[in-house]
Amino acid sequence: MKKILTILISILLAALLIFCVHSCMKNNKTPEETPQVTNPNSTENQPVFDDPDTEEDESQVTTEDPEIVSEQVFTETGIFNGRIDTTSIELTTGAEIPFTQPYRLSPEIAEKLSSYNLEIGSIISFEYQVIDGQFVITKIIQ
Repeated sequence: MKKILTILISILLAALLIFCVHSCMKNNKTPEETPQVTNPNSTENQPVFDDPDTEEDESQVTTEDPEIVSEQVFTETGIFNGRIDTTSIELTTGAEIPFTQPYRLSPEIAEKLSSYNLEIGSIISFEYQVIDGQFVITKIIQ
């Protein structure tokens, strides 16, 4: 009877060991097997392709403010969610998919912000530029 009990315990331990090894191997996938989750809006880790046929002449690029990355002005309408600090506000934009994000205020707008009498929930139209990777409001349209 002891012999049979010892054999059964040995079989159970062997089965448990095989199960554990199989589970560990299943959870330790190689990088090729692991699905990659990326944010479609993120530019991080996206390849940059240089066109060898086109060369930019940096001497032709002139801006009044060296901090400005793009002189392109964007116009947007959004919901005012409040002030973050003296130089930033939070707005929700986007008609189909609302998106809340901070906007930096240009010095001129920061000085005049209180004169706009904005309340939380106010709908405003504004112009902004991308400066050093930040959205900077350059004009508020009421």
